[in-house]
Amino acid sequence: MNTLAIFVAVSAIIAVLNPPTLSVIIMSITSLLGKGKHAKHTALHTLMFAAGVLTFYTLVALIFRQLLVSIPVGAVGYIGIILGSLITLFGLLEVKDYFWYGSGLSFSLTAGAEKQIHSWTKKHHSHFRGYLLGIYTSLRLSHYTLILVLSSTLLSTLLEPRSIWAVASWGLWYVLPLVLIVVLLAFGMTAYSITTWKEQTKHNMRLSVGIMYILLGWVMLAVLAGGLKLV
Repeated sequence: MNTLAIFVAVSAIIAVLNPPTLSVIIMSITSLLGKGKHAKHTALHTLMFAAGVLTFYTLVALIFRQLLVSIPVGAVGYIGIILGSLITLFGLLEVKDYFWYGSGLSFSLTAGAEKQIHSWTKKHHSHFRGYLLGIYTSLRLSHYTLILVLSSTLLSTLLEPRSIWAVASWGLWYVLPLVLIVVLLAFGMTAYSITTWKEQTKHNMRLSVGIMYILLGWVMLAVLAGGLKLV
C-alpha cells in the first residue's frame, strides 16, 4: 500500500469514527433492538445504512473528480490548498472540543437533524429505510466529513489522473467500521455494549480525530508544495 492509499484510508476511517457519526449509528441500532428486532434484522438494517453512506460519498467523489479534470491544474492546486487549510482548522476545532467542549464553534448534528434521524429509526425499520437513512445522515454530516473525501479525490486526481481507485476506496474504507458492527451484531454483541464503548471513548476519540485531521492537513499542504511525495 503506497502513501496515497494510506492517506485515503486514514481520512475515511477518522471521518466515520467521529462522535456524531457513531451516535447516529448507535441510535439506529438501539432503536431497532428496543423494538424487539432480531439481531440479524438489525445487522441487515445497519448494512443497508452503510450502503446508503457508500452511495452518497461515491457519487460526491465522482462528481468532484469530473469537476477537477475540467479545470486547469493550477486552479486545482489552489483548491487543494484551501482544502488542506480547512482540514487543519477542523482538527484544531476538534482538539479545542477536547478541552473546552461546547464553547464556541463545534461540529455536531443540529437538534433538528437529530430529531429527524431519531424519528426514522423509531418508526421505520424496513431495510430500504435504512438505506435512505444512510444517505440522509451522510448529507447532514457532510459539513464534517465531506472535506476529507474531496481532499482524497483531489490528491488522487493530481497524482494518479488515470486511476479512480481513490473514488471507490474512500467510501469502502468509510463503511468498514459499519460492516464490522454488522458482523459483531450477527455474532451476538449487544447494542448496550457498543453504546458503553462509545460513551467511554468519545472524549479521547475527539482528541485523536482532531490530531489526525491536523496531520492530514499538513500532509496535503506539503504534497501540494512539492515537499512530500505520496506515490
